[in-house]
Amino acid sequence: MPGVQMMFSFMLTDMEKPIRIGKHCLQTFVASRPSAIFRSPQCKNKYNVYKTRGKNKDKDGGGNA
Repeated sequence: MPGVQMMFSFMLTDMEKPIRIGKHCLQTFVASRPSAIFRSPQCKNKYNVYKTRGKNKDKDGGGNA
């Protein structure tokens, strides 16, 4: 059955709307444009929040020994 689903998904996509894996959520999606890397605006926002928190944690925790 996964093979049938994969073939169907290839029928829905082309070079304009490729199948992608979300940069943060790692879920597959049909991109609305060729350069899309996030599944949704919410996914992009979560990625940016985690990235920012990671930078702040490195700055706060690095010099207190």
